[in-house]
Parts: sequence; C-alpha cells; structure tokens
Amino acid sequence: MLFGEQPHRATVASAAGRGGAGRVRLEDTGSGRHGVRRRCARGHRVGPGGRRNHLRRRKESHRAHLLERGPARRRARAGRGGRGRRRGRLGRWRRPGGRAHGSVGGGRYGFRVFRPGQRHAAGDDPGRRSAVLGGRAVSVSAREGGSGWRLPQFGFGTCRLVLASLVAASHLWSGMIHGYAAYAVWAFFALSGFLMTLVLTTRYGVDRRGLGAYAFNRFMRIFPLYWLATLMGVATLWYYGRWGVDLRLINGEFYMPASLREWSYVLTLFPGIHRGGLPVPVSNALAIEVGYYMLMPLMARSRSTAWFAVAVAVMLNLEMGIVGSSFGERYSTFLPCMLPFAAGSLACHYREALSRFSMPWTSSLAWLAHGLLWLKFPHWPWTWGLYASAVLSVWMVVSLHRQRSGKVDRLLGDLSYPVYLIHTTVAAWFLCLCGEIRTPAFFLKAFALTLALSWLIVALIDRPLSRMKRKAPGDTPNGGRIGGLA
Repeated sequence: MLFGEQPHRATVASAAGRGGAGRVRLEDTGSGRHGVRRRCARGHRVGPGGRRNHLRRRKESHRAHLLERGPARRRARAGRGGRGRRRGRLGRWRRPGGRAHGSVGGGRYGFRVFRPGQRHAAGDDPGRRSAVLGGRAVSVSAREGGSGWRLPQFGFGTCRLVLASLVAASHLWSGMIHGYAAYAVWAFFALSGFLMTLVLTTRYGVDRRGLGAYAFNRFMRIFPLYWLATLMGVATLWYYGRWGVDLRLINGEFYMPASLREWSYVLTLFPGIHRGGLPVPVSNALAIEVGYYMLMPLMARSRSTAWFAVAVAVMLNLEMGIVGSSFGERYSTFLPCMLPFAAGSLACHYREALSRFSMPWTSSLAWLAHGLLWLKFPHWPWTWGLYASAVLSVWMVVSLHRQRSGKVDRLLGDLSYPVYLIHTTVAAWFLCLCGEIRTPAFFLKAFALTLALSWLIVALIDRPLSRMKRKAPGDTPNGGRIGGLA
C-alpha cells in the first residue's frame, strides 16, 4: 500500500493531562509533501515528523507560552483550574524555602519555573532534572505522593540565631543546661569552616584578586560591629567602675584591660597575643575564628590539607587528655579548636557525597537532644561530649546547606552576630534594676532588649556596611552566586 493512499486516523493521549485529558486526533487530509498533508483535529498543521513530533511541539509551545506569562497571571490560571490552550492541570508547587512559582503539568512530574538569572543548586531536591526551555531554566522534579503536608523549612540563619541564643542563655541564666554554650561555639566553628571553604571554592578562588576580596569582606563583616560592641562594653565598665560594681559577677572575663598588650588584643583580635580583660567577654572565640579565616584558603585549596588539619587536631586533643581538667584548654585555645574548622572544611569538600545523609530536622533535633545528656551524665560535656557535638554539628551543617533561605531566615541570621556580641553588656545594664542576677526574669529582660538592639544595629549599621563589600570574582553578572550562596 502506498504511503497516504487512504486517510490514516489515530488518537493519541497527550502526556500532559491526567486520565486522558488533552487528547488530540491526527488525520491525513490528502495532498502535500509525499502526497499527505497532516492536520490535527483542531486544524494545526503537522509536519512530516508525525504524531510524536506534533505532540512534542505542542507541549513545548505550551510551556514556553506559560513561561512568558507573569507570576500573577500564572497564579490566576492556577486558581481557575488551569484553562488554556491545552487541557491539563496547572498547579502550584512551593520550592524549598521560597515562595511558589508556576508549575506546569500534572501526574508525576512538575516543571518548576525559574526567573532569568535565578540559579538552583543541583541536588537540593532528590529526583530533580534540569532543562532549558525558551531561553530559561526549567527544573523538573519528581513529586511522589502528591502535595502532602511538609515540615517548615529553615536555613543557616535560624540555626545561627539559635546557637547565639544558647550561648546567651548559658551566660545569663544559672539554671541553663551545662554544655550547650561549648557545643554552640564549636558548631559556629564547624559552620565557618564549611562556609568559608564553600565561598573560596565557588566564589572567590585562591588567586590574589579573590583572596583580597575575601579578606576585605571578612573584615567588613567582623570588625565594625565588634568595635561597636567594644565601645559599648568599655562605656559600661567605666560607668559601673565609678560605683565600685564588679561586672565579673556576670562573666569572669568582663573587666577593663590593664596593659597595652591586652588592649592590642582587644583591638586586633590577633590570637597570638596574650589576653586579659575583655570589654566583649565572648571575643576569645571570635579571635580564634579570625585566626582560622586566615588559614582557611589552605584548607579550601585541597582536600589533603583539610585531612592533614583534622589529623593534627585529633592528635593535639588526645595529647591534652580527654578529661574534665583539660576542658578549658581544649575548648578555648587556638590549636585544639582547629578540629571543628577542619572538619567543616572537609565536609564541604565532600558535600555532594554526604548530601545523601541530609536530614535537616533530624540532624538539628539530634544536636539539641545530645545536650540533654548532661542531665544523666554530668561529666559528659567536659570529656567526650564536645567531640560528639562536633560530629553532630557537621551533620547539621551538611543537612542545612541545601536549604533555601527566605527573608525571615536571613534576618534571623543577621541578628545572630550582634546578639552574640552584646548580650553580656546589655545584661550588665539590668544588674542594679533586677537586684539579683542570672535568674529567669533577669535573662528574659536582658535577652529581649538584646534582640531589640540587635535589630537596630542590623538595620542602621550592618546592612548599610554590607553594601560596601567587594564583589567576588565568581559572582555572576546578574548578581547570582555560584553555588547558591548569597
């Protein structure tokens, strides 16, 4: 039988609908190339590719048509049940940590629409595939089980504020569970090791230009707010010193520096200088962090360096002895603290392989639950508890680094640094008002005022200063970040 000798009819189900929705009928109508001109039941011309090419072109045309529509138009279409050129289901799918975007297609697969310049990190949702359609990126994600209830999502910002709050509670409330402050500080160290390795390998690089931008931006992040907190601490110490009030009742290191050497440590945070009194009592941990900021390019450059740093740190801690009497030296001196930084850096190097163990809620709750062991084993935090918390901190960081960060999460993260810096100084202002210190009422009043002042500092000082940071060489021209790090 010659091709096209008699009309050929076939009914094909469109891949877009559910339950057979969107069926089209193709018919051979006579003349044309090879003696056949094909048109569908709606009159659209079909080329020699046949039914499959016809459906593919219609499907791509419909998706491109939706991509050209604005977000409000797509939401309106979703509310009307998805009426359009193709009869199919147009729903909305909320991507992790962000607001909803248009979602094309029904059944098992949904197509996430990204605006121009928006990037997504590969692997932040299992089963995701990427494609380019109409000059824009479309992410296809398997949605097993429909749109069921999901746990609320949080990112590094929320995690950082919780850690800073645990440090503040441990300093200002005598009934706080012991160990959480040390666990939180080492969690900060692991988080810094991970993030600094990530930005150095994806945004800054390790060349001269990249390291210059990295150093300048770290300086602008750390020192302006720290110097502000130092001024607040000096003024508070001077005022109470006139009345003979010793603020070491709140924190044993909260007193005025006595020598030029001690003042040089206060101003520079250089970890090699001997420290004395601290107008910002938590600045010792900050000095350790500044020191490892200078060493992070070495760990970020190669995995072998990070492995070597972990091995050296483990040997140093074992040499000191895992006993309660050596806890202060292991927890708060420079070289032993290399362990959480190096572990975080190493986890960043293997983040793709470790992403299979990503469980944000489980890892965070496990970290919090581990602190409760002090109720049963009082000596645990001062011996092996610190190292168990470091392992859990690395797991938590690996689990959270794929989480999308919204405006609220970013605000909470911005609040964490001033909360960490000024909570002791603010608590000193309530010393005479409350009559007694480190009670629940004392802590709640001081912490509430700390949050309010931290918000003012972020709004009036920190965010304006952040606009002065240098652009990293790896930042995309449209303002996006390589690796999804803001």
